Amino acid sequence: MNHSDYICSFVKSTIHICKLAYQSEANVAKSFLSEDLVIDGNINSKGDLEIKGSVTGDINAGSISVLELGKVQGAVKGQDITVNGTVTGKIEAEDLTLSSSANVSADVTYRRIATEKGARITGKLALKP
Repeated sequence: MNHSDYICSFVKSTIHICKLAYQSEANVAKSFLSEDLVIDGNINSKGDLEIKGSVTGDINAGSISVLELGKVQGAVKGQDITVNGTVTGKIEAEDLTLSSSANVSADVTYRRIATEKGARITGKLALKP
């Protein structure tokens, strides 16, 4: 059974940074960027990351989920990447899932890809060697 706790930081009254700390079989922490959060800079994490806000910069994490309201402009690199929102730049993933609401304008490198009907992709797609 997993134990979950949210650890939140509040900057001013409108920006929320929440980190979901939980114990799992892999002992991986999950971080969440809320929809009113704007980050200008790079993000590196060994854990999992869920993005509902806006990031301008490169992201490198174990698992990355760009949620429906999420926007990323930069290079996104991870083992497992799911896009429900918008990514502009570059994507490199072992497993890539693009939902019907995904809007991707990027050069994409992947080992395995799954796309739902309605996903919008502009750019180069390349299978990892």
